[in-house]
Amino acid sequence: MTKRNQIGNIGHSVYEVYSAALPKRARYVAEQLAIFRSVFQELFSDENFRTLMRAECKTTVPVYLEPIIEEVNNHALEDD
Repeated sequence: MTKRNQIGNIGHSVYEVYSAALPKRARYVAEQLAIFRSVFQELFSDENFRTLMRAECKTTVPVYLEPIIEEVNNHALEDD
């Protein structure tokens, strides 16, 4: 076996290990996103927090947080 073939086999082995670990990493990321979503949902549902944000002129949020804010606002309207 040439040195080039050995390197190729090592690279393939590493690729297999990373590929096998991908579902576990994907589950971990999904769990972390769920935690972040619940934290931001709780924050944006707090009227005092939103008032503080307006007082500090924080009137824009990242695009990926907008659905959470809309969901909180919809729930607030339903509760009224």
